[in-house]
Amino acid sequence: MRPWSAQLVLPSDAGRLWFKANGPHMVHEPALVRTLARLFPDRVREPVAVDSDRGWMLSVDEGPTLEAAGDVDLSTWLAIVTEAAALQRQVSGHGEAVVASGLPDLRAERLLVVLDVLVETLSALPERHPTHLDASSRELIDAARPWLSDAIDVLRGSPVPPSLQHGDLHPNNVFARREPGAPYRVFDFGDAQWAHPFELLVVPTRWLLHSHGVSAVDAVRAAYLQVFTDVASRAELEQLVAITARTHAIGRSLTWWGATAAMTAEESRDYGPAARAALMQLTDSRPS
Repeated sequence: MRPWSAQLVLPSDAGRLWFKANGPHMVHEPALVRTLARLFPDRVREPVAVDSDRGWMLSVDEGPTLEAAGDVDLSTWLAIVTEAAALQRQVSGHGEAVVASGLPDLRAERLLVVLDVLVETLSALPERHPTHLDASSRELIDAARPWLSDAIDVLRGSPVPPSLQHGDLHPNNVFARREPGAPYRVFDFGDAQWAHPFELLVVPTRWLLHSHGVSAVDAVRAAYLQVFTDVASRAELEQLVAITARTHAIGRSLTWWGATAAMTAEESRDYGPAARAALMQLTDSRPS
């Protein structure tokens, strides 16, 4: 059980089932998963049952994750990001249905609006609140606005359209393959958003950097971008990667703030700083 969701394992005549209850900010996940499963049944399995109003979902157990199976080598990640990119290109043509499921909309044209709401909300919190955005932090964000405005113009003119951005792609959110050659099944779409697809790279990049090193990051990024080389040059794609490595901070902060808003005082002390810390990554010009 976590502040953002609770999960239970349930035995049944049909095998082991997983029950997930989402927090208020992730209540859209069951409807999103059901929509994705109906559009792409080979990649996402349809839940056994869904309560969209409460954000509850009952799913079939699909076996161990990559982490549990010990299948986290570089070749695995090359396959995962290649498949993820291909799926994103397919999903981009179904934006109306996917966003209608309740998926948060973080398209480029909405980034400044979302940022303004976050800054005003976090700044208005009491100074003792773990998520409070102080004056000096706000000044740093304001200083980043000219860059952000230019970056948004690039994203809006990008030949790569918005799509599903998983938001938390790591070895515990991908099932191990049940048979050689089968596509990897990604799960846990609670952090997902409708945004520039390249934001998906941020989490696996950080994980790979710590687990495999810089060369692995470069290889995985190259494999991912290869799926988009028919629509833009490699230089253009690399520019988009650099931009989304920073704009990702807005959506990530929004997700953390949504979780924090429903936390107990004790949980807020533990997780409250995350929304502010994520937002401040917007001011970091270093490579992700």
